[in-house]
Amino acid sequence: MKRTAAFTLAMLTALGMAAAMPSAGGFTAAAYAESDEVVTDEMDIITMKTNADSKEDEEEETVKEWNGFQYRVRKDGLSVRIIGYKGKDTSVTFPGKIDGMVVANVQGDIRFNIPASVKEVKFDTGIKSINWPLFANNTGIEKVTISGTVKTVGSQTFVGCTNLKEVTIQQGVGRIETEAFKNTGIKEISIPGGTVIGANAFSNCKSLEKVVLHEGTKSIGSGAFAYCPNLKEVYIPNSVTNIPNNIGVGLMNDPFWIGKEQKYPANLVIYGYPGSKAEKYAQDEKRNITFKLHPDLSGSGDVNKDGNIDVTDISMVASHIKGIKALDEQGQTNADVNNSKTIDVTDISMIASHIKGIKPL
Repeated sequence: MKRTAAFTLAMLTALGMAAAMPSAGGFTAAAYAESDEVVTDEMDIITMKTNADSKEDEEEETVKEWNGFQYRVRKDGLSVRIIGYKGKDTSVTFPGKIDGMVVANVQGDIRFNIPASVKEVKFDTGIKSINWPLFANNTGIEKVTISGTVKTVGSQTFVGCTNLKEVTIQQGVGRIETEAFKNTGIKEISIPGGTVIGANAFSNCKSLEKVVLHEGTKSIGSGAFAYCPNLKEVYIPNSVTNIPNNIGVGLMNDPFWIGKEQKYPANLVIYGYPGSKAEKYAQDEKRNITFKLHPDLSGSGDVNKDGNIDVTDISMVASHIKGIKALDEQGQTNADVNNSKTIDVTDISMIASHIKGIKPL
């Protein structure tokens, strides 16, 4: 789509206004000026909202319907954009094709919406992007599944969906944009390797307790999990080489910061790899964050699989030997440190020697 001089001027004006006014998340564009990435993400929000209606110059004006979905055909005649849903199903799968045409985008339109009676939303294979405003602030949605063909979950796509508790992001999803899941009810989130996490993507999720990032993830966006006071576990792979760690004036860029009174969630544990960016971040003396070895590293001697080898592991082995409390299968494997196929006092002795620094396992 050609951008006219007038449109460019309008965008510049919008950006100027955004710098002076709070964003939908309570931040300002000026406050984001700590990094190019954050500024770009803030512009994404403005651009997405500005263009929400201007898409019609790429599409036929007629709104069509198919199985409860409202859509417009793009002028290429080969693809469509879903702009609404008015069916009565409580579990809705947005299709990858309508009438033989590819669904390129599920974006919505400020004149259309999705009923609050919809509890579950799935996105079929083939859909390339999901954008504001179709789902934003919908308090009915509880579960979302995003297929791996989706390259972009746009800025503020699910913002304010306070009852959204379960999100499945399949391998292949390209990017989760600024504030895409901000202020939702998510309790746990697993993000595939290779998926880019934008600024404030999961901020203000008050129920969020567990975050799992998989190998292949390169960076964590500024403020990605900020203001999540109940966050307890974050699993960070060795592939992560960029964690915004501003201390002082740039704290709002920190991905796990929760405010001035308490900088980080109480009892937060980051699981990572020795010498990794995650370890360096967590062990900064200005943070009250516990660092433990990633469970992928737990093995011989780590009987309770917490990433550490200590007296608790010895106690659990002793209880197993005495018949007080049996170890689970993985615990027994880790307790048999001499690989004798038998768990006995020899294993306890070897673990004790490791703890004392006499002889590493």
